[in-house]
Amino acid sequence: MVGLWGMITNPDKHLFPTLTKRDVADYYSAVAPRLLAHAAGRPLTIVRHPNGVDQKGFFQKRAPTGSPLETFTLETNKGSMRQPVVRSADDLLYLVNLAAIVFHAPTATVDRIDSGGSSGRPDRLVFDLDPAEGGRLVAVVARHVRALLAELDLDGFPLATGSKGVHIVVPTDTTYDQARQFMHEAATLLAHRHAEATDEFLIRDRDGRVYVDWLRNTSPHATTVVPYSLRARPEAPVASPITWDDLDRPSDGWSIGEVLDTKDDPWAGFDESRRELTPSAERLTGLLADAGIEPKPHDRFGRS
Repeated sequence: MVGLWGMITNPDKHLFPTLTKRDVADYYSAVAPRLLAHAAGRPLTIVRHPNGVDQKGFFQKRAPTGSPLETFTLETNKGSMRQPVVRSADDLLYLVNLAAIVFHAPTATVDRIDSGGSSGRPDRLVFDLDPAEGGRLVAVVARHVRALLAELDLDGFPLATGSKGVHIVVPTDTTYDQARQFMHEAATLLAHRHAEATDEFLIRDRDGRVYVDWLRNTSPHATTVVPYSLRARPEAPVASPITWDDLDRPSDGWSIGEVLDTKDDPWAGFDESRRELTPSAERLTGLLADAGIEPKPHDRFGRS
């Protein structure tokens, strides 16, 4: 396979037990138009497995040395970080040739992130539903999220993450400050209303409930897996957009073949359903006031 940036090297090398680098490149080439709808123009974090997924891989935020790709600079507490930005299938394949298996992206594109990367305007929210175990309970909480979104006049689109969890992605227009408050309040209300859900950050405090992780929405540094990305597991599951009717299937049960054979877009109407967040945020704050609750200060060490 030859792309704008050259040929896929070592195409017969196995990155998965049953998939070579050529197979992985073929998948990403085929799915590129769908994946780029959610990844193009965003500073990416990649997970590379040069020796295959049966060997330890590593996260990489910094653009590879000598990369021809566009980059975007985010400021961190360790200095500036130039991250890769893809715009085309060729750009994507350049990273695949470096054994990039998994792609993560923030909720804002580079043109909506402020200089330095401390703030910006997300074009989506992500409810990251993290179950103690896979199965029915995460589907139950996902439907609770859908009901709350309907109450707030917002639409959500479910993603089977290719792991044990489910993401509910909400197209919107907001700021990171507003997104942070909205998602914190939403997690608080869901945990208050539904025994299956929790907003407890520490695993020891969750008691088998599904954690509503709102922290994926706090800044351009926070990321989630890109729709249609592969996951670095032996079966090569796909982080696949699904319909609400598909929620009861295992989140890691979507294969390359099944995704490529899907002709109808499970997320049809995604961009058309985008709404400005302020009216919904005001309504949500009112629901918390009516319930007599407020979000707990977040402390990742569990201090009260």
